Amino acid sequence: MIISRYFNYFIVFSFIGWLYECTYCTINTKHWQNRGFLFGPICPIYGTAVLCGIFLFGDLPQLLNMSGSGSGLMSFLTDLPWWGIFLVSMILSAIIEYVTSFLLEKRFHARWWDYSEMPLNINGRICLPASLGFGAAGVVIVEWILPIVMTERSNVHPLVTEGLSLGFMLIFGMDMAMTLASLSSMLDKLESMQNEFDRRMENGYQIASEGPAAIAEAAGNATQKAAEAAGAKAEKWRERAGSFVEGLTDSERYHVRNIRIYKGTKKALPHKMDPARLFSGVQERLSRIKIKGDDSEEKR
Repeated sequence: MIISRYFNYFIVFSFIGWLYECTYCTINTKHWQNRGFLFGPICPIYGTAVLCGIFLFGDLPQLLNMSGSGSGLMSFLTDLPWWGIFLVSMILSAIIEYVTSFLLEKRFHARWWDYSEMPLNINGRICLPASLGFGAAGVVIVEWILPIVMTERSNVHPLVTEGLSLGFMLIFGMDMAMTLASLSSMLDKLESMQNEFDRRMENGYQIASEGPAAIAEAAGNATQKAAEAAGAKAEKWRERAGSFVEGLTDSERYHVRNIRIYKGTKKALPHKMDPARLFSGVQERLSRIKIKGDDSEEKR
């Protein structure tokens, strides 16, 4: 019962977080942004943060009161002023956001948000302005939303709670499975594309390393050949990027649009393609495609 109730809270507040995220990004970019890691309309990081708040400021004091222990902690949590709630919410949200960003990058070598250009950021994962906003949201949740949740949940029949949680779990599990499958497929295609470019760049690097005589023999007129090679390379890159984007499914394109930074599994070396540059080129190519029912129609 408790697990089911908490899971329902998780889904509901993850959905509210998704609404906020999409609205904020849409206002900033002036066009619709379907934000999030998963396909479904939820942002789990918001649901996780709110769950921590519900437990910390709602259920934990009740548990301490029922057990008759920890009266000091219970009094501290229940009598905490608004600015104390603000600080706790700000710190807690920063920890959750940083850890989530770190784990996602370790697993997928990518970031779904980046605060590098924001003031007072830490490794681009968190920043003071965003944390202040989450702290203010924590005050709203604890002071106004939490009392309603704690009061009304006793009026919900246990079977309704269990039924909702089972339905949410089924949908959430399917969403997670499809998201991970398509994300892995997209990253595999991207790495294959990078390996192809690396092989070509490695060949060019090998010729250059053989010395001036080999370069002269291989290149002929250096200036003219270099210009022709640069043009051919740029054209080849555009063709390859276009083919790559056209070969992506709609779900894989969703990931390309939502990832902010891709670092790849390999370091950027002089004779290898920079994964971040490669991914930026793919995103730039995809940005020319209208985000409508037919993704194949390009902007004029």
